[in-house]
Amino acid sequence: MFLGKSRMRCFVFLYLLSFASYGSSCVQSDGQVAAWSSKYAHLFDVSAQNNNNSFSVYVSLPETIEERILHSVWIVVGEPNAPLIALPTTVFEEDGKTRAWFVAKPIDNEEYKFIFRYGTDCSISIEVPVEFKEKT
Repeated sequence: MFLGKSRMRCFVFLYLLSFASYGSSCVQSDGQVAAWSSKYAHLFDVSAQNNNNSFSVYVSLPETIEERILHSVWIVVGEPNAPLIALPTTVFEEDGKTRAWFVAKPIDNEEYKFIFRYGTDCSISIEVPVEFKEKT
């Protein structure tokens, strides 16, 4: 089948455009996540309440960051790139604050973190560690 010059140019243009679109997709490095975490961690208030060696962990969080709406909240046990377990949690309103929570009996030597994602597509990811001790 023969394509005219203008059709062939259009085909080549669309072909190259598809690579340009793919090449501009969002990739989050560990360094970028660490930078966002450092910049925004102060906006998250994490508290833990001990109840017979189990802890109820609560976090108050902002609804938006950099004009991006909260997309998801995860609890991760272990390393974020190779977790022992990762679970989404529900966000709710309480006393005029946006909050999330989970209950756990800490596993020795395992890190617990909240991971917050703001926006879709190229979202902002923020990691906030959980400490299993009550605030005094």
